[in-house]
Amino acid sequence: MISIGNHSFVFSPDFKHIAYKAKIGANWHVVLDNMAGPKYDSTFENNTTPPVFSPDSRRMGYSAKKAANAVLIIDGQVEAKYAAVTPPVFSRDSKRMGYAVDGRPLLEYEKIVGGLVCAPLTGEKI
Repeated sequence: MISIGNHSFVFSPDFKHIAYKAKIGANWHVVLDNMAGPKYDSTFENNTTPPVFSPDSRRMGYSAKKAANAVLIIDGQVEAKYAAVTPPVFSRDSKRMGYAVDGRPLLEYEKIVGGLVCAPLTGEKI
């Protein structure tokens, strides 16, 4: 059985992509252009926060929970694991993203201000 998360449909800014959260069996997935991503125990916030596209429509991210970890997923890949993490926010030029975290050291990131991580983005996805 498939369930679609409330308020979870989102189009990319260029309207070429669609993403949403779906519960397939006992697991949650983010579906991008009809392709289900990895399975998770839940996708945050109570499965109602939609995935987020970058302004240039090349990147997509969301946060999820798997076992004891909160994970940040960017372009279908686990970017980082934390005790808690919010969905990402992309800069207007799509070159950076920010997200709030709790519970892990963040030494590898460029700038941390009040729990907000600002990380440079590289590569082209989607």
